[in-house]
Amino acid sequence: MNHCIATELLLDGDRYAGAVAFSQKEGQFIGTLAKAILLATGSNGSETLRSVGGILRNRDIDPLKKRYAPKMKALAPRILLPGPLRRKFEKAGAF
Repeated sequence: MNHCIATELLLDGDRYAGAVAFSQKEGQFIGTLAKAILLATGSNGSETLRSVGGILRNRDIDPLKKRYAPKMKALAPRILLPGPLRRKFEKAGAF
């Protein structure tokens, strides 16, 4: 799914189950199912949200930076998150 723009998330009850995306290469919409969904907005979306008070949270609604950067919390640089999050995902069998 390279060069695709997600246009809609698919629900199965109260759980996200996939997405509809537009393939820029093919020029058409495609659908895909997924066990997990990771929203990656790049520096534009994530930094914009952070600047207006957005907080990165886990599925239990706990702020991630509170756990991984307890002293700095929401002010912690986002570079602190990839290592601990990857280990957590690996432990859960996401990779």
